[in-house]
Amino acid sequence: RRAFRSGRGDEMTRANTIIDIDRFFKIGDKRECWNWFGPKHRQGYGHIKIKGKMHLAHRLMYEYMYGPITKELKVLHSCDNTACVYPGHLFLGTQLDNVRDCIAKGRFPR
Repeated sequence: RRAFRSGRGDEMTRANTIIDIDRFFKIGDKRECWNWFGPKHRQGYGHIKIKGKMHLAHRLMYEYMYGPITKELKVLHSCDNTACVYPGHLFLGTQLDNVRDCIAKGRFPR
């Protein structure tokens, strides 16, 4: 059974809380976008509870695949699908990067 461990605090790392990765991947759909079929926030972002704490599914996937993320960085979707957890569609950026991406794609409310 594949698993990784997470550290204390807000930072997720492979080194230290056990998360059942098989469970995580069974929830996703392996199409172009891996759509999260577990619980979602009203904005459509998947989330999962681990040791009593809620985590955004796309952020957790990014951290599992690429390593820890600092608090000031966001995990953005190149596909603009908030339910997507496919690592190839996820990239890091600031909130300003997120707004710029939104404007560039014509999704910013006017």
